[in-house]
Amino acid sequence: MANKVNLNADIGEGFGAYDIGNDAELMEVIRSASIACGFHAGDPLTMRRGVAHAARLGASVGAHPGFNDLWGFGRPQNCDASGRSGVPNRLPVWSLAGDGSVRRVVGNPLKTPRRTQQYGC
Repeated sequence: MANKVNLNADIGEGFGAYDIGNDAELMEVIRSASIACGFHAGDPLTMRRGVAHAARLGASVGAHPGFNDLWGFGRPQNCDASGRSGVPNRLPVWSLAGDGSVRRVVGNPLKTPRRTQQYGC
Protein backbone atom coordinates (compact mmCIF):
# COMPACT_ATOMS: atom_id res chain seq x y z
CA MET A 1 0.00 0.00 0.00
CA ALA A 2 1.38 3.40 -0.98
CA ASN A 3 1.59 6.12 1.62
CA LYS A 4 0.05 9.48 0.82
CA VAL A 5 1.11 12.84 2.21
CA ASN A 6 -1.22 15.81 2.28
CA LEU A 7 1.19 18.56 1.28
CA ASN A 8 -0.30 21.92 2.28
CA ALA A 9 0.76 25.49 1.54
CA ASP A 10 -0.41 28.97 2.50
CA ILE A 11 -1.57 30.75 -0.63
CA GLY A 12 -3.35 33.95 -1.57
CA GLU A 13 -1.06 36.12 0.50
CA GLY A 14 -1.03 38.94 -2.02
CA PHE A 15 -3.23 41.99 -1.68
CA GLY A 16 -4.87 43.77 -4.58
CA ALA A 17 -2.33 44.24 -7.37
CA TYR A 18 0.52 42.85 -5.24
CA ASP A 19 1.22 39.15 -5.70
CA ILE A 20 3.41 37.33 -3.22
CA GLY A 21 4.81 34.04 -4.42
CA ASN A 22 3.65 31.98 -7.36
CA ASP A 23 0.41 30.42 -6.19
CA ALA A 24 -0.51 28.84 -9.54
CA GLU A 25 2.80 26.98 -9.80
CA LEU A 26 2.79 25.98 -6.14
CA MET A 27 -0.73 24.60 -6.39
CA GLU A 28 0.43 22.10 -9.01
CA VAL A 29 2.28 20.14 -6.29
CA ILE A 30 0.04 20.44 -3.20
CA ARG A 31 -3.07 18.53 -2.18
CA SER A 32 -4.56 21.21 0.05
CA ALA A 33 -4.29 24.98 0.29
CA SER A 34 -4.76 27.33 3.23
CA ILE A 35 -6.21 30.50 1.70
CA ALA A 36 -5.25 33.79 3.36
CA CYS A 37 -8.56 35.30 4.41
CA GLY A 38 -7.91 38.87 5.32
CA PHE A 39 -6.22 41.37 7.60
CA HIS A 40 -2.61 40.12 7.32
CA ALA A 41 -2.91 39.22 3.63
CA GLY A 42 -5.47 38.37 1.01
CA ASP A 43 -8.53 40.13 -0.30
CA PRO A 44 -11.84 38.82 -1.69
CA LEU A 45 -10.66 38.66 -5.32
CA THR A 46 -7.38 36.92 -4.43
CA MET A 47 -9.31 34.48 -2.23
CA ARG A 48 -11.81 33.71 -4.97
CA ARG A 49 -9.03 33.04 -7.49
CA GLY A 50 -7.21 30.76 -5.05
CA VAL A 51 -10.29 28.75 -4.13
CA ALA A 52 -11.33 28.41 -7.79
CA HIS A 53 -7.85 27.27 -8.84
CA ALA A 54 -7.77 24.72 -6.02
CA ALA A 55 -11.15 23.39 -7.17
CA ARG A 56 -9.88 22.99 -10.76
CA LEU A 57 -6.89 20.98 -9.50
CA GLY A 58 -8.90 18.91 -7.02
CA ALA A 59 -7.11 20.38 -4.00
CA SER A 60 -8.99 20.90 -0.77
CA VAL A 61 -9.03 24.34 0.83
CA GLY A 62 -8.88 25.65 4.35
CA ALA A 63 -8.87 29.08 5.92
CA HIS A 64 -5.62 30.81 6.81
CA PRO A 65 -6.81 33.60 9.14
CA GLY A 66 -4.64 36.43 10.33
CA PHE A 67 -4.48 39.28 12.75
CA ASN A 68 -5.31 42.86 11.75
CA ASP A 69 -1.72 43.74 10.91
CA LEU A 70 -1.40 44.25 7.15
CA TRP A 71 1.80 46.28 7.49
CA GLY A 72 3.55 43.70 9.69
CA PHE A 73 2.00 40.66 7.96
CA GLY A 74 0.35 39.53 11.21
CA ARG A 75 3.60 38.82 13.00
CA PRO A 76 3.69 38.80 16.84
CA GLN A 77 6.83 40.95 17.03
CA ASN A 78 4.71 43.86 15.79
CA CYS A 79 2.92 44.00 19.14
CA ASP A 80 3.98 46.53 21.71
CA ALA A 81 4.96 45.61 25.29
CA SER A 82 1.31 45.50 26.35
CA GLY A 83 0.59 42.78 23.81
CA ARG A 84 -1.46 45.05 21.59
CA SER A 85 -0.77 45.78 17.98
CA GLY A 86 -2.29 49.24 18.02
CA VAL A 87 -5.03 48.33 15.57
CA PRO A 88 -8.70 48.15 16.57
CA ASN A 89 -9.52 44.55 15.65
CA ARG A 90 -6.98 41.89 16.59
CA LEU A 91 -9.12 38.77 16.23
CA PRO A 92 -8.59 36.09 13.60
CA VAL A 93 -10.80 36.60 10.56
CA TRP A 94 -13.19 33.83 9.61
CA SER A 95 -15.88 35.92 7.96
CA LEU A 96 -14.48 35.86 4.42
CA ALA A 97 -13.31 32.26 4.00
CA GLY A 98 -14.69 30.54 7.06
CA ASP A 99 -18.36 31.31 6.54
CA GLY A 100 -18.43 29.67 3.13
CA SER A 101 -19.28 32.69 0.98
CA VAL A 102 -16.28 32.34 -1.33
CA ARG A 103 -16.34 28.53 -1.39
CA ARG A 104 -20.04 28.39 -2.30
CA VAL A 105 -19.39 30.50 -5.39
CA VAL A 106 -16.85 28.05 -6.78
CA GLY A 107 -18.23 24.86 -5.22
CA ASN A 108 -15.14 23.81 -3.28
CA PRO A 109 -15.90 22.64 0.29
CA LEU A 110 -13.78 23.86 3.19
CA LYS A 111 -11.77 21.27 5.06
CA THR A 112 -10.94 21.65 8.73
CA PRO A 113 -9.77 25.24 9.13
CA ARG A 114 -6.33 25.78 10.53
CA ARG A 115 -6.27 27.86 13.67
CA THR A 116 -3.91 30.79 13.95
CA GLN A 117 -1.65 30.46 16.95
CA GLN A 118 -2.76 32.91 19.60
CA TYR A 119 0.05 35.40 20.16
CA GLY A 120 -1.92 37.86 22.28
CA CYS A 121 -1.94 40.59 19.69
